[in-house]
Amino acid sequence: MPTAPGVFLRLSDTQIALHFDIEGVQYSFNATVSPPTQPFVSRTVVLTYENIGQLSGSQRYNGHVGERDFKLDINGLEITGNLEDPGLPYAAVIYGSGSWESDS
Repeated sequence: MPTAPGVFLRLSDTQIALHFDIEGVQYSFNATVSPPTQPFVSRTVVLTYENIGQLSGSQRYNGHVGERDFKLDINGLEITGNLEDPGLPYAAVIYGSGSWESDS
């Protein structure tokens, strides 16, 4: 399955964003997050997908954010990575919904 590097940002205690560059096209997944989380960032994100068509529309996700790493499942997509220091003081199961956008 293809993979793409990306960035994972916590925009606010209830908003997250993921950004990926796939063959010169920028894809973003902007979503709500529950429960609210403390600030974190990851620049070592890996998106694993089957086809580019999965990166469109509105979708729900679930996953976990740990003290040092995270994993999200979005409609058959897997997004993993490590949190940058200082990480989080606790691990949490998270879920929410969001939508994909691209600059193509």
